Amino acid sequence: MSHSLNEIEAMSKRAARGAGLSWGGLAEEAAKGTRWLSAFGFPGTEMLAELLTLNDRIPPIDVSPVSLRAEVWHAPPARRMSPLIAGGASLSDCAVRLLERGTITMENVTLPLLAVPFMGGAALRLGGVPVAAEWNGARLATDGQQLCVQGEPDALRAAQADRLVFTAPPAQMTGKREPVMRAEVCEDSWTTLGASPTGPLRLRPKKAACWGGPVPGSATTTDRPTRRKSDMTATETLSLSDIEDLAFRALVKAGTSEANARPLAVATAMTEADGVASHGLAYIPIYAQHVDCGKVDGQALPVVDQPRPAVVTVDAATGFAHSAIDLGGFEKLIPLAKEMGVAVLAVNNSYNCGVLGVHTQRLAQAGLLGGIGFTNAPASIAPSGGGAKPVVGTNPFSIAAPGADGTAELLIDQSASTMRKAR
Repeated sequence: MSHSLNEIEAMSKRAARGAGLSWGGLAEEAAKGTRWLSAFGFPGTEMLAELLTLNDRIPPIDVSPVSLRAEVWHAPPARRMSPLIAGGASLSDCAVRLLERGTITMENVTLPLLAVPFMGGAALRLGGVPVAAEWNGARLATDGQQLCVQGEPDALRAAQADRLVFTAPPAQMTGKREPVMRAEVCEDSWTTLGASPTGPLRLRPKKAACWGGPVPGSATTTDRPTRRKSDMTATETLSLSDIEDLAFRALVKAGTSEANARPLAVATAMTEADGVASHGLAYIPIYAQHVDCGKVDGQALPVVDQPRPAVVTVDAATGFAHSAIDLGGFEKLIPLAKEMGVAVLAVNNSYNCGVLGVHTQRLAQAGLLGGIGFTNAPASIAPSGGGAKPVVGTNPFSIAAPGADGTAELLIDQSASTMRKAR
């Protein structure tokens, strides 16, 4: 059976979400990777269906690299690394380190071919420098646009690589494949990806079912499933202070200073309280991993400046936006706005700011009217009216207004797209 690449990506994303890959946007990455493999003639849907079935109900942290600073990346004892996490998100995030080291080596990786699409992301981050991967006699290389393949089909489709080695740049790109617009799909794998809640990929309950009427001051999270013999997903109820403490300790352990960890931990608890689980505790492992691999500087010291009477700027120094906003910006912005009547804060050189409404809500709680927030984002959606080329980003827009009791009477936080990218 034949399907368009758009159909393959959409089905793969739904299946990955149903299998529980909501952690840090992994479902979206899995779908893009499956599409990429299918475009170059590989059985992407078959391999994704196999991986989701193998890792069903296993928490992502159990199939992630223990440390991205180690000479050889490996999962916790008795586990195999997921190619979507190890080769995917982690490799792309550590692209600069790959270029500096020349190689990144991983051990015991399940279905290593699924890690290959993310070499393209790493290559693009390096400005088109080709990246190669080798395992079990197979070798693939890409500059982000073209794919070169060497190796027997059995080696390429290996169920496991005892040793998967990425190099940049490779010596030579030979054996190029051309992408296609439609791909042949195995009917069995398509059926597996589209399985019902009682099928091979048991769909997890939607977040709304866990967040209907939360107890004040508490939150319920289902983002880390436990392995049980029953078909039910275990949940644990945590107080908001417990969530903040858990997030804070994890960030500090990963190498974040206490001053930088606290604002992010507070925002994580606020995000969980509002039911936005995609940006709450589920993101803490991603934050910790990015501190570990150097994508974000957990020890950064924000630099505050006031170039104009009503303008505050903060250089986050490649650190978290939350501490730049809280410790640098808001401490100066709020009194300045009350004094001048209006003031602007601009934060640059930072990691993402999470849920934008968390920050505008604090401005409203401080009694400021019209706390408005924006962020930038790369072009990923086409304009309405028949546009086909991505022009607008999914960057959020948020505005908040204070109430008489010191709370935010009005809070709007929305994406520029119909559906936010993390979904």
